[in-house]
Amino acid sequence: MLQLKSITPSATVTLDGGNPVVEVTVTYNDDTTDVVKVPVEQTDKGKYEPTVSTAKIDGSVAENSTLSNEDKAKVTDKVTLPTGVTAKSITPSATVTLDGGNPVVEVTVTYNDDTTDVVKSSC
Repeated sequence: MLQLKSITPSATVTLDGGNPVVEVTVTYNDDTTDVVKVPVEQTDKGKYEPTVSTAKIDGSVAENSTLSNEDKAKVTDKVTLPTGVTAKSITPSATVTLDGGNPVVEVTVTYNDDTTDVVKSSC
């Protein structure tokens, strides 16, 4: 049975028959090598960039203020995904934080592949 000495992935993605792959060099203890092409897919987080606009909320915008369910809905409504993209969930934080002295609510977008993006809605 051959023992592995190292597994070294390439730093670049190439196309093999039109499909994205990463070449991986497998080095065995006897210093022989194999190069295998590992298929890769880009995550939804890598493909898409959600945008968010300012949410006008009824509650306080002071740091650490708790958002009501109505204000959470207003923040959620301000998140826009690219056309044709759906998310598993869009979840605002429960509290207001400060970003550079400005009140914001962080919103986590969870895509269908379970990757996430966090955007900040001004309020």
